[in-house]
Amino acid sequence: MGLSDLNDDVLLEIIKHLTSPLSYDWQDCRRPPTFLKNLSLVNRRFRGLLKPILLRSVVLTKTKDGDDPSADWKKARRAIDGLFVDVTVHERIISLRLDLYGRFRDHDYTSPNELIAFFRHLTGLRRLQIEVPNPYIMSFEFGVNTPPRLQFECVTTILVEYRLVSLLHHCRQLRNVAIYNTGGGTIQLSQLGLRDVARSAPNITHFEATSSWTDADIEHLGLVFPWLEHLCLHDTTATLLMFLE
Repeated sequence: MGLSDLNDDVLLEIIKHLTSPLSYDWQDCRRPPTFLKNLSLVNRRFRGLLKPILLRSVVLTKTKDGDDPSADWKKARRAIDGLFVDVTVHERIISLRLDLYGRFRDHDYTSPNELIAFFRHLTGLRRLQIEVPNPYIMSFEFGVNTPPRLQFECVTTILVEYRLVSLLHHCRQLRNVAIYNTGGGTIQLSQLGLRDVARSAPNITHFEATSSWTDADIEHLGLVFPWLEHLCLHDTTATLLMFLE
């Protein structure tokens, strides 16, 4: 008896057993194991069974050696279009990493409307990592705040560039937050801004960020995030790397 002779329930139990050691750590965006991808190519039946499992974690990222960002973006757009129309996977996607926001020419960025419409369909999303180019930050923020205001109802983990800190206000269930700086130079996270974040997402337990930290800033973190279990601070003006467990 081969795999094709087994009914769907038995196949899914076998797959569940094989993938049970895999976990989606808040700091890691794991890719599905290769054997699942290979199995999904056997026939249409296997592809239908495995697609929701394979797409639990979606990564749309630049190729390492890609000189043409528009080529990467065209591929990403096709992938997004395919996911958008396939309602069977919307609630299955639990982790999304998007670190390209393609352009066709210099300073000619695509509209955020399609991405935001895609986000609205991801009702099961729990982990989000996103990077938006600086020239398009304002347009993106306007899009997510246009009624009906975008809410990531199930997102508990978010990794964002510091210019997108406002996105944290759209994630009320946040537990894990990482704020980083890709542009270099000195940055300063606002105490007032972090207080507003704490009001929107009061149950944050893991916080990691890059900023120009002062003693007052660090003390302020303890006040606005009283449930912190893990704190990691990277300083942009000194060789400070602080871990509090």
